[in-house]
Amino acid sequence: MLKQKIIYQLDAGAYKPVKAHEADAGFDLFAREDVALSPDKTFKVDTGVHVLIPEGYVGLVLPRSSYNCAGVATPTGVIDAGYTGSISVVLIAKFDLKIFKGNRIAQLVIVPLPDVHLVEGDVTGVKSERGLGGFGSTGV
Repeated sequence: MLKQKIIYQLDAGAYKPVKAHEADAGFDLFAREDVALSPDKTFKVDTGVHVLIPEGYVGLVLPRSSYNCAGVATPTGVIDAGYTGSISVVLIAKFDLKIFKGNRIAQLVIVPLPDVHLVEGDVTGVKSERGLGGFGSTGV
């Protein structure tokens, strides 16, 4: 498999993104500072990591399963090619929780993007099994 090299840079006090295992899809992202989360509030936690996503790719900031199981939501973040700012991770906790500098808080997955172009047309007239069924239409 062809390896894509991604250039990264760290701010002072930041931790290098790492894969726990070579075959893992994502690189763990670490908190650069201590943060006290409180229930149902949104916190933006800086990682101090800058990555240069190449054209034709996108970086996805995704939750770590252990945080989701512990009651901490991590909405998906998108890092477009060309963005060079520090990656921040949004965290929402169900209870008071202290995040310490160096804690793994999310994972960065870098995936190729197909070259997609939207073309206007009639989609409501297309017959499909799902049709107009949206949220919850296939059951809970």
